[in-house]
Amino acid sequence: KDGLVHISELADFRVKRTEDVAKIGEMIWVKCIGIDDKGRVKLSRKAALKERAETEGAGMPEGGGEEGRGQVDRAERQPVH
Repeated sequence: KDGLVHISELADFRVKRTEDVAKIGEMIWVKCIGIDDKGRVKLSRKAALKERAETEGAGMPEGGGEEGRGQVDRAERQPVH
C-alpha cells in the first residue's frame, strides 16, 4: 500500500525542499507511524533513521510500527492556509 511522508518527517532538522533530502526514484528507509481515519498510511523517514541508529547491531527493532524501504514516487507542494 502507498503511504505519505510529510516534509516534517523527512529529517530531524528543518527541510526547506524535499529534493534536498530525497530524490524521485531514490529508495529510502521509512517507518509506519500510523493510519489516519481515512485509511491513509503515515510514514516517517526521521523515525526510521532514529530507530536504525538506536538498534544498529542489536538485530530487529522492537515495538512500534513496521519499518521498510520505499521508493520516492513524487514530491508535492501543498499550499499553507
